[in-house]
Amino acid sequence: MQYLLAIVVLGSFLCLVLMVIGLAHPSAVGMSSRRNVLKVYLGIEFVCLVLIVTLVPSSIQRTYDLLIEGCAQVRSPKLSPEPEYRDIASILDEFRLLTNLQQKQWNEDNEWKIWVQGRGIVTNVKETGLLSEIPEMAYEVTVEVLNNDRVILFYNTTHKQFVLGLNRGTVLEFRGRLRRVRDWGFWRSAYVRVE
Repeated sequence: MQYLLAIVVLGSFLCLVLMVIGLAHPSAVGMSSRRNVLKVYLGIEFVCLVLIVTLVPSSIQRTYDLLIEGCAQVRSPKLSPEPEYRDIASILDEFRLLTNLQQKQWNEDNEWKIWVQGRGIVTNVKETGLLSEIPEMAYEVTVEVLNNDRVILFYNTTHKQFVLGLNRGTVLEFRGRLRRVRDWGFWRSAYVRVE
C-alpha cells in the first residue's frame, strides 16, 4: 500500500512538472494549446489527489500496525487468568460517542467492574503522586493506543523491576481493571489498575 502511495505521489509531481512545461510550450508535451494542457493535466492531478487522500489513512494504519507488531520489543508482565477481558480500544471508541452526561453515568455504572486488555506504545513512566487517579499504587505508565487515546496503567510495588525496565517506545501488552475513562476533547484517557 505504501508503494502504491509513493507511486501516486511521484506521478502527481511528474504531472505538475509536465503541466508547467506544457503551459510554457504546449507543443513540448504534444498539445496544441494551453487550454488543452490545463484540461488534461488538471484532470490527472485531480485523480492523483483522490488516490492520495484515499491511500494515506490506510498507509498510516498499516505503519502503526507494523510498529505495534514487530518494530519494538514487546514487554508484558506475568499475567494471571482472569474473567472475560474487553479490548480497551473498543471501549474508548464507544466512550467517545457518549454525551458528557452519559459519560458521567457510564463511569458511575462501570467503575472497577470491567476487566480490560490492550496493547500500546509507552510514552511515560513515573511514580504516582497525591493527584494520581489511583494514588495508592506505586507507578504510572502512560501508553498510547489508536486514535491518540491514552491508557494510564497503575502498578504496585511488586512490579517495580518490570516498570523500571520500560522505555519510551516500548510496545506493552497489558491487562487490568478499569477504574474510569475521561474525555479530554482531542483524546480519551482510561485509568487501569494492573493486578
